[in-house]
Amino acid sequence: MRPLVLLLSIIILLAVPTSSYALLDLGVEVAVGISKSRASGKFNYRQSSTFDLETNFGFDETDNNQVVRIKIFSPRLLPNIYYTHLKMDFDGVSKDLTYTGVDVGTGAFTKLDIFAADCAFFYRIPAVGLSTAGILEAEIGLNIRFLTLDAEVGTEDKTNFSAPIPQLYASLELDLTFLPIILQGEVRTLAVNEDNECSSFTARLLLEIPSPMALGEFFIAGGVRRDIYKINADSVKADTKFDTYFAEIGYKF
Repeated sequence: MRPLVLLLSIIILLAVPTSSYALLDLGVEVAVGISKSRASGKFNYRQSSTFDLETNFGFDETDNNQVVRIKIFSPRLLPNIYYTHLKMDFDGVSKDLTYTGVDVGTGAFTKLDIFAADCAFFYRIPAVGLSTAGILEAEIGLNIRFLTLDAEVGTEDKTNFSAPIPQLYASLELDLTFLPIILQGEVRTLAVNEDNECSSFTARLLLEIPSPMALGEFFIAGGVRRDIYKINADSVKADTKFDTYFAEIGYKF
């Protein structure tokens, strides 16, 4: 259902004539792509021992997953909106694993699905763009991450978690005006202390492609993203990292 809603949203955005956005003083950037992720770190759930995501759960690199980004620059004093989501599906086979107090051993099916949907409300910092003649642009705002996690070990033991997480959003963009290249860095973070953190760090390179449409241009992009999830609670302890490589194609106007 979620991919269908997103697909319909993108079609509607692209179907509206770009002149309409110009009249409304709106700027829109839309991108879709594919990604691969790798998991690492330690995890403990209702058990005395801590296990490794790669060694004990057998998680390797994911298959191709979808990436979606929609960025809307609103007119006047309204906040800008930035939606993006990342899906990570890990499948593995256990090795010397005890899960929720049960000795699973070696050879059991393991699965971890993570869906992180981010919606940021942000403003650009005018002084940065004005002082650099538009070469640098900085953004800051509030991000809400809707995080869904589904874990399975064997055929019967399933764990589900879903919650909205408030985060600080900040980004910096370098527009090399003498080249059709833009470098972007993004941070979304909530760090309560060194043992409890939910953060994402993204680096992206865009290559702009001239478009016959006067009000917009196509681009291709690639980048890396690191997600950090640290939890120190009574029943759950985790210190995990997820590294993602992605490629995108998009249009902005």
